[in-house]
Amino acid sequence: GDGCSLRDLARNEVKIVVAAASGRGPALAAAAVDDAVRLAARTGAVLRRLARSGDDVASHVGAGGGGVSRFNPTGGRKNCVGSVCAFLSSVKTKEVHEALGDSHVAWNGGSIEQAKRLIEAGAKVRITAGVQHGTLISARHQTMFVVFRGPSQRISDHVVVGINKRGRTMIFDPQNGRWYFDLSSFGSFTAWPVAF
Repeated sequence: GDGCSLRDLARNEVKIVVAAASGRGPALAAAAVDDAVRLAARTGAVLRRLARSGDDVASHVGAGGGGVSRFNPTGGRKNCVGSVCAFLSSVKTKEVHEALGDSHVAWNGGSIEQAKRLIEAGAKVRITAGVQHGTLISARHQTMFVVFRGPSQRISDHVVVGINKRGRTMIFDPQNGRWYFDLSSFGSFTAWPVAF
């Protein structure tokens, strides 16, 4: 095939995401988003090849919220808050951070407010006011969001990252490495902007 291993894809995923979010110039950032689209297509091709070859796809891609990604190398299934912290910290410092495994998860009881406090403390960011439902709208050149699955502003079972880059919106799940370029494919969600 194309000579891409999952390890190469993970390395490229980190480079693209950090470049897209680092604000190192409009041309580089736009190219990084385009690269992310191409990377998603290549990832799909690699996973389809693995499935056809009979390899254990589940060892590479998580289902039901868990999985292995560069930000969640332990494959934890209960550490989505930690995976979001690892991703946001990586963007902020331009160095790769990794989430701790499930045994280090702080209990949040599904509370969005508690999860937001944990993310602010863990990633050293500020989650701002202005909740959105099913959208990632921003007047800024680039905005990151914490995105909670489901319609509620109070309770959720999963958190991911939303990105609006010059009007192009996408959702990235740092827990399992999955991209959603069509926001509706993620399902209903609430989102809050992140300030670095």
